[in-house]
Amino acid sequence: MIKKIAKYSLIILVDFFLVVLAIDFLLNWLDPIGAIKLQHTINAMNRVSVPHEDWGYVFTPGMHDLHSYTATINPDYSRYVPATEEGRPCQIAFVGDSLTFGWGVNDDETWVNILASELPDVSAKLIAFPGWNAPNVINVLSMVEADGFIWLLFENDNGGMKTYNERMTRIDTRPAVDVYYRILYVPLGELTAPDADQQDSFLELIDTARVRDDVLTLNFEDDPLAQPWTQSVPRFTLTENRISLLDGHPNADGNIEIADAIRPYAREFIGQQCELNLDDETLRLPTK
Repeated sequence: MIKKIAKYSLIILVDFFLVVLAIDFLLNWLDPIGAIKLQHTINAMNRVSVPHEDWGYVFTPGMHDLHSYTATINPDYSRYVPATEEGRPCQIAFVGDSLTFGWGVNDDETWVNILASELPDVSAKLIAFPGWNAPNVINVLSMVEADGFIWLLFENDNGGMKTYNERMTRIDTRPAVDVYYRILYVPLGELTAPDADQQDSFLELIDTARVRDDVLTLNFEDDPLAQPWTQSVPRFTLTENRISLLDGHPNADGNIEIADAIRPYAREFIGQQCELNLDDETLRLPTK
């Protein structure tokens, strides 16, 4: 009797193990909400993240395969913008977080590169990294030389200075079954809004950029961070043009939408900063 119970228990355990393996294989293969893709992308970015004394952290220079996309980092830690060239008469720096960096899309698909392709007399520099908050960007504004800066703010930028930490050295090797189980069944906990002091500190930081004539601050019109003195632009379609159901970053089509939304404000600002002829389809320096 005991032998039969042990035999059937072993069969049940083996069957259970095989079922779990089969489910894990299917989740890795199908990845219905993009959880495994996101896991591998974050792992790839963690592998190339390094501390930076003034900016918190950056990616190491070079071409990086970040699982779902390729990103090339220049020696000065800016992201490569294929449509631009160094040494043009005017330089505009685009700064911000993952939305400006172009999380999930290749170098030639970022909204910054799309706009740069329309600026034949402008050197476009892209200095942004996933996770950066306002203090990180403020340090960039104080250290980088450019004729103008375009800063796209997002609703999660009001935290403190993001620095390189132990979490960035961790590589998540959990099986797909565990990843999906935690997403579906483990509560995330309540999200807490920033306290008044943190919010005031954030607004003071933004004020230091706002008062500068060479900085254009942008945010989406329904963003909680929207202020009367920031320029609101239409929000891109998060429900359609996103990396995956789980990852809300814009895909290549979403970056086209952002470029379309930002273009009129960027053109006016760049025209003023670089003294460009705004009547042309592309912004060119006026002929003498």
